[in-house]
Amino acid sequence: MRAELAAVADDTAGLNVAEEYTVTDPVSRMVVERVDFLPSRAEWVFVTGVLSGDPVHIGDTVSVDDGAQKTVTTIKSIEIHSPPGKTTIALDAGLRSLITTGTVISRRE
Repeated sequence: MRAELAAVADDTAGLNVAEEYTVTDPVSRMVVERVDFLPSRAEWVFVTGVLSGDPVHIGDTVSVDDGAQKTVTTIKSIEIHSPPGKTTIALDAGLRSLITTGTVISRRE
């Protein structure tokens, strides 16, 4: 058993795994499942999906990744739904053409 632990320690020597994940992985992530537009809120696009990671807040800066490019924007509004885990966030309507089903929205610290 001690030999196995020593081998694992040797394999990870010099790696700062926590730092690596902090730098590369988003703190919060949502894959868009649905996109809605409301005439009464024409300045916003509403995106719904399952939010994973840390909670997001109104005013947080997020990245919208449609596969071809990443665009930075700010969360305007948030609504949490049933079933648990479904969240809708409102973003600038100018992003309407970029956001489709499968678009990834993420926030880093």
